[in-house]
Amino acid sequence: VLTAIVDNIVIPNHKLVSEQANIFSAENGPLKSYCEAIGTSQELVKLAAAKVSWQEMMQSIQRTELHIIGPSGRNGKSLRNRIYFYDEDERNSTCGTDVSVVKAHSESDFDVAVTLNESRSMSAIEYLLFNPVLEHSCRDSVSAVSGWNTLSEADRKARRCSLGELLASDVASNACLL
Repeated sequence: VLTAIVDNIVIPNHKLVSEQANIFSAENGPLKSYCEAIGTSQELVKLAAAKVSWQEMMQSIQRTELHIIGPSGRNGKSLRNRIYFYDEDERNSTCGTDVSVVKAHSESDFDVAVTLNESRSMSAIEYLLFNPVLEHSCRDSVSAVSGWNTLSEADRKARRCSLGELLASDVASNACLL
């Protein structure tokens, strides 16, 4: 029975997440298409397509939540958290994600893989794609985002999208490890 569950449910669910993550983060995928369309007449159409792709992928990820075993369950669910961070006691850090947007644009050695789980994964991509408010969510004392709100709307969208692409690639890299 356990072999049948793993072979017919667990493995196919994880494979689907990996496949969808690769499509979502691809050079010709929906997220890249949206990023390239920012400031054009196709921006809203491409954003809608990226959102639909994100939602479809999240449906697959949610199916894997029912069986966090093996690699996704080891080390305090660290692999699972790099793909989709959610914990009842901890939430996605929108300020941390906003700081990452700034750092990804300004630091040549920025690496998503070393950011905290609460400012990466599909959770952070959700914030970047679905939150229409472009102002940063940090307190005034967070100096990393001090000039953010003075940037043009197109610049803020493009920079947020650039981080989204890095995060999507990170999710795809981690999803193939499931």
